[in-house]
Amino acid sequence: MLTMPPDMGDKALLRIAKGWLLVGLVGTAFLGVFAVVVFGFRVTVHDRYSGAVVSSADTLGLLLFMMPIFVFFAAAGALVLFKMRRHRC
Repeated sequence: MLTMPPDMGDKALLRIAKGWLLVGLVGTAFLGVFAVVVFGFRVTVHDRYSGAVVSSADTLGLLLFMMPIFVFFAAAGALVLFKMRRHRC
């Protein structure tokens, strides 16, 4: 069960939760657009240092690694905001 810390002000917690939600949503949107561009439009990704083309499997691995991180931040921010709304009533 998620409980609110008694020593943290509501404004500070609200700002943190909104920041988490913003980071999560922006990151998820960016990775979604990146996935559509790479896999939908077949745009190749090049390695910055060697100049070699990155394989589709490596690109998918990167997306599958990063997406849960941003989804976690979005879900955590939304959960805290939801709990704060219920806590105030």
